[in-house]
Amino acid sequence: MWLIPLKQFQSTGAPLIFNYFQNAPMMSGAMNKEMISMIDFQDRLKSLGHFVTEFTNTQDLQFKFRGQLERVLAKF
Repeated sequence: MWLIPLKQFQSTGAPLIFNYFQNAPMMSGAMNKEMISMIDFQDRLKSLGHFVTEFTNTQDLQFKFRGQLERVLAKF
């Protein structure tokens, strides 16, 4: 079902999709199915050629998002 948009993205580079994941400390005992699923999802994104951006706090997220937005807008 999502293969048509994937092929469009691969051929045109659009739409731009930005992925952000919070890089937070965690205890090894906290590893659960959701964490494993998230890691698998990040690996899948990387295999498709998407960039996975990690952030540590709100200010870091805003800084990274602003930088990526400025790069995109500079192309227009």
